[in-house]
Formats: sequence, structure tokens, C-alpha cells
Amino acid sequence: MKVSAKQYASTLYELTNGKNNSEIDDIIIKFVAYMKKTGDMKKSQDVVNQFGNIYNQKNNIIEASVMSARKLTNNEQIKIQSFIKDKYKADNVIMNNTVRKDIKGGIIIKVGDEVLDGSVAGRLNKLKMS
Repeated sequence: MKVSAKQYASTLYELTNGKNNSEIDDIIIKFVAYMKKTGDMKKSQDVVNQFGNIYNQKNNIIEASVMSARKLTNNEQIKIQSFIKDKYKADNVIMNNTVRKDIKGGIIIKVGDEVLDGSVAGRLNKLKMS
């Protein structure tokens, strides 16, 4: 039976949940050894990505990518994080700010598959379409 990366990640989460660092280290060593034995090490990056998704979901953490024309100030980051927390009912927000010169003003927020376009160009396009 083939085990998917998501199944591996889910199992790893269940095995490590609530454990201390020493116990987690032991579990990961055994888990990696098992993946080697079954020839599934090629799935390891997918397992890590899936584990991150599961961990974030179980712990009510949202990862957001925020694109802007310039680096955001601390105050702006706090306001955006607060907006995201409220919108997605999250306990914590991990935010990555990327500077893109093609954005003339405003911001674009990406959370999962959802894109919130608050850029000047995005707003102008909405006006054109109405």
C-alpha cells in the first residue's frame, strides 16, 4: 500500500503532538528511518510541507503573503496582521512581506488560494469592470 505525503504528515503530527523536544527528536529519527526503509524519502519535502499545513490548521495559525511597493512599517504590519486575524478568525498570523516594484501603491494579500487585491491597479480594474 502506498502512503501519501499527507498521510505521513498526519501520522507525524499525531505522534509528536504534546511531546517534549527530546521525545520529538526520537520520533523524527525513527520516522525518517521508516521512510528510508520503505523507499519514500523522495516524499520528504512534501511531508514537511503537509506537516506545516496540518500544524497550522490544528493550531489556528494563518500564513499570509503580503506584497507591497515598499517594505511595510511595523505599524502597518500590525494593522494587516490584525485584519487577517479578524477575517480568518486566527489565533496567530505568520506574515511574509515581499516588495514588488510592479505594485504602484496599496497591497496584495495572499492567504492560501485567496487573493485580496488592495493595490491601486486592482482597484482601478474593479472600477473599469463596474
